[in-house]
Amino acid sequence: MDVADRCSVNSLRDMPGSNPVQGRVRWDPLHSLWNGVMLGGALLAPFYAS
Repeated sequence: MDVADRCSVNSLRDMPGSNPVQGRVRWDPLHSLWNGVMLGGALLAPFYAS
């Protein structure tokens, strides 16, 4: 898997020298915004669907 692949959301990457204990969590605001918009659409859809 390509390390620079921005479309690989929520995937695990096994890279040389990686350590799950000493790793760090990084927030990606673009993906958070996308997920929030999709959640909002899913919550509002029943009120607008006919």
